[in-house]
Amino acid sequence: TDVVILSLLIYAALGKLADQIARTLERRMLAWNPAYQK
Repeated sequence: TDVVILSLLIYAALGKLADQIARTLERRMLAWNPAYQK
């Protein structure tokens, strides 16, 4: 059961990291678009 819990924590961390990277890339790529104001 320790392996299962560890796997879940790792997947959660990877998901959080991937989300952060996606948001950063999105902000960089859409910065020129006037319709995208944030």
